[in-house]
Amino acid sequence: MEELHGSVLEAASSPHANYVIQAVIARVPTELVKFIIQEIRGKAVEVARHRYGCRILCRLLEHSPSNEDSVHMLVDEVLEKPLEMCRHTYAHHVINSIMEHGLPEQRQIVAAAVKQDLLVNACGRNASYVVEKVLLYGSQCDREEVSAKLCNPENIVWLGQSECGGFVVRTMASMPATSFSKDVMGLVQASAEQLAMTKYGKRLLQDLGLAWQEVKKQ
Repeated sequence: MEELHGSVLEAASSPHANYVIQAVIARVPTELVKFIIQEIRGKAVEVARHRYGCRILCRLLEHSPSNEDSVHMLVDEVLEKPLEMCRHTYAHHVINSIMEHGLPEQRQIVAAAVKQDLLVNACGRNASYVVEKVLLYGSQCDREEVSAKLCNPENIVWLGQSECGGFVVRTMASMPATSFSKDVMGLVQASAEQLAMTKYGKRLLQDLGLAWQEVKKQ
């Protein structure tokens, strides 16, 4: 660990050394890895956008105490442009970790970002994962608002015919303790004919146990 001091950013961008940084974060008390956090300060956005560096921020969120202010300061850096990060190829992994392990107010920032252009984000290759995390880990208010906005016949067809949007529909259909899961299943079944016209729509019907041939017989 002593040899890592002063080399965290270099290690975080290395295809091999980033695993060492991750292992240190996972196995060493937070007090002893403060140097990692300190060396990332001011560079959190750059690290989050890196194909290897994003893993470092994810591990910090997963293994740090919820009251660790130094980690939350890194999160605040990342959330300066939340929608941009939600749509980024690598940074969206960090945003997902924020939804799982961040503070309530940080989760609300993420939820507010994806709600700006919800349907587009729900079909996006990267942002769709974040929409799913909002549905799973957001506040009750955010979960209900996102579900309500997406849960109508037109949007269900639009999402279901998209590869990434289909996963959002699956998540809504499996959400526990909400009325939206039943509503989504009903809308999918009612839209089966339209969904079955596309590759991803057929896949959605099959995954939900509503293959078009079965629905047609009903």
